Amino acid sequence: MAAPLSLHHIRPPFNSDIPVSYTKPTKATAIAATAAVATVTKNPIEPHPCLTLLDKCSTMSELKQIHAQLLRTGLFFDAFTASKVVAFSALEGSGSLRYARLVLNQIPNPTTYTCNSVIRGYTNKDLNRDAILFYQEMILQGWVPDSFTFPSLFKSCGDLREGKQLHCHSTKFGFASDSYIQNTMMNMYANCGCLVSARKVFDKMTEKSVVSWATMIDAYAKWDQPVEALKLFGRMESENVDPNEVTLVNVLTACARARDLDMAKRVHRYIDDYGFGSHLKLNTALLDVYCKCGCVSLARDLFDTMREKNLFSWNIMINGHVEDSNYDEAFLLFREMQLKGEKGDQVTMVSLLLACSHLGALELGKWLHAYIEKEKIKVDVALGTTLVDIRLKKAGYVPEKSEVLLDIDEEEKETALSLHSEKLAIAFGLISTKPRTTIRVVKNLRVCSDCHTATKLISKVYNREIIVRDRNRFHRFRDGSCSCKDFW
Repeated sequence: MAAPLSLHHIRPPFNSDIPVSYTKPTKATAIAATAAVATVTKNPIEPHPCLTLLDKCSTMSELKQIHAQLLRTGLFFDAFTASKVVAFSALEGSGSLRYARLVLNQIPNPTTYTCNSVIRGYTNKDLNRDAILFYQEMILQGWVPDSFTFPSLFKSCGDLREGKQLHCHSTKFGFASDSYIQNTMMNMYANCGCLVSARKVFDKMTEKSVVSWATMIDAYAKWDQPVEALKLFGRMESENVDPNEVTLVNVLTACARARDLDMAKRVHRYIDDYGFGSHLKLNTALLDVYCKCGCVSLARDLFDTMREKNLFSWNIMINGHVEDSNYDEAFLLFREMQLKGEKGDQVTMVSLLLACSHLGALELGKWLHAYIEKEKIKVDVALGTTLVDIRLKKAGYVPEKSEVLLDIDEEEKETALSLHSEKLAIAFGLISTKPRTTIRVVKNLRVCSDCHTATKLISKVYNREIIVRDRNRFHRFRDGSCSCKDFW
């Protein structure tokens, strides 16, 4: 449970775990600093050389030297100058958040901008918990946040209870109607899975930007509510709000999940009419919709006209041909992909190995296995399961499709069998343990006859002992036989 973000407490100074001594500048120091500026800069309008160097600084080593000069001249005790030192340390890729915190301890009255820089630094580096804790310190020390504080905090927040407290804080400080804060707040609620709260924020917005619409549509699409996403897009159209590329990608994602071909075609026409046709992400999202809706020919027509393609585009099209049982075209496309200099990944290999499995092309499957090893493609569970399936078929395995009671075609039955939990668990064991290591699997249901047959073959082909505990008993598989003697 998240700790409450109290507004009325007293705590030790910032970063009390790494204290830094601080000496308040005296009048003599200030006079010396002024004299130093006067001797270095003849023109009073010109900035001090240290400030110029600070703007050009690119490494922490340079920053530390400039910081030392600023301390020597007394310029560091100017709030603006100090904030620039903190901002570089916190926000630049070569910076150091620890150094930013140490410098912050030396500033007697840091501005909100300085504190915001530290929060943004934590958020940008995915140190989300540190961002929230620093904000708590900031509040406890009496610094008042501004409208630039909360967007970073909402991006860092992954806890719904804590997010609601931040929502209350933004309201208390008078920023509840800030559109940028509302957008990040919506996104926070969506990431926490609270779409009801996200929608309430959206509905209360007096001015909705295209980002607001895109954020809410994406939330519905992400949490498997594609119909709501498409309804909201329809409302967006009725209010004459022109979508941008991000909005259209989110709408196409919803179309793919809802299998809404008509809406996808409408979006396709919009893309062509408004000149978005060269947008790679949009074209890739369209490919995905057409393939998932069974319109592989439409997808291929679009694919062939795309001037720019990435690995996602190739994978979607190859998998589309495989799911359409057009295996030869899938392998031709893979060959074209190689000639273009694009290397496949796990997703590519799974699609092609499934094609080999359906075709019974074991030699081609062996070639793909060699390709995987040559290109050092990481083998995940999906790819491992497919490789196991290829080797089993070579050893004489025939799937018992009668185990699948769903009214689906034969190829889908075979795919469903390959996704049984014990097969996935064994595949994971094979790719994540050393050879000859015993694999142990526990499940709360009875092992089906197809998995029992497959596991016997796996134990023989891979020379492994596999122990499976199902609802009724232990099964010890070794050298192609089971301890239950095929009676369970």
